[in-house]
Amino acid sequence: MDRVRSHTLKYLNDNAQTLADTLRLWHWLIQHEAQHAETIAMVLALHHLRPTPDRLSLIQPVSVESDGTSDMVLIEAGEFLQGCDAPEAIDNERPAHVVSTDRYWLDRTPVTCQQYRHFIEAGGYQERKWWSRAGWQWLQSTGISAGISGTISEPLCWVQNDGDRYPVCGVSWYEADAYARFVGKRLPTESEWEKAAILAGQGCVDLHSSLQAGCEQMLGNVWEWTDSWFVGYLGFRSFPYDGYSQTYFDRAHRVLRGGSWASPQSIVRPSFRNWYHPHRREMFAGFRCAV
Repeated sequence: MDRVRSHTLKYLNDNAQTLADTLRLWHWLIQHEAQHAETIAMVLALHHLRPTPDRLSLIQPVSVESDGTSDMVLIEAGEFLQGCDAPEAIDNERPAHVVSTDRYWLDRTPVTCQQYRHFIEAGGYQERKWWSRAGWQWLQSTGISAGISGTISEPLCWVQNDGDRYPVCGVSWYEADAYARFVGKRLPTESEWEKAAILAGQGCVDLHSSLQAGCEQMLGNVWEWTDSWFVGYLGFRSFPYDGYSQTYFDRAHRVLRGGSWASPQSIVRPSFRNWYHPHRREMFAGFRCAV
């Protein structure tokens, strides 16, 4: 690694005047290495060599009223520019394109451990009605027996000791989907998620408070599952090779957004798309719900 880095830094120094011609490739290299660094962090966590990080931000307590929208943000219907064409954009973020969404509500914050605990203690893992057909099959095949003291019941990054206000982390897409059904909501599409993330910096209308308010902690806390399959945007062109993204356009991978505490800043942006099989739990992934 030292030898590779030495040659790389020498090349950058010797070719500083011509880097503009290959700028997109260098951005990709840096970000791809960042993705592998996060994978290493996931492996260490699976081997219990790295505790759940205290860098996870505490979120405000959630008080949900009977209508289920007291701590949700209203995103009005309309168009926005999804994706990114900047030099740092990965191939699957391109091309930027106009998307129109209907009016919807989105949780202000990620679902917390306390909220998810209610699902567990209410027997959510034993109730078939909350699970999709594929999710229920996954649940039965894994042998997960949920309950706070169950065999492998808690999410993989479950925070013990006063961790209720942390985002739930280490859940599969199937679990996120089941929880959303349990509370009468659903997972957002990736378009809905990205639109809200863009608006978060500008403020959007929350009818319950009549104040300018936006969704919080959408970037760099936990990856967030969406309801979308990982597919290429219309006009997609692979870069720098087909196997980086295109291989995974198989309708077997769900999109995650937002980055996690372990994601280097180079990939933490609203348009960045991650993807994973819906049955995997080892990512630093949580979710928020939509209506």
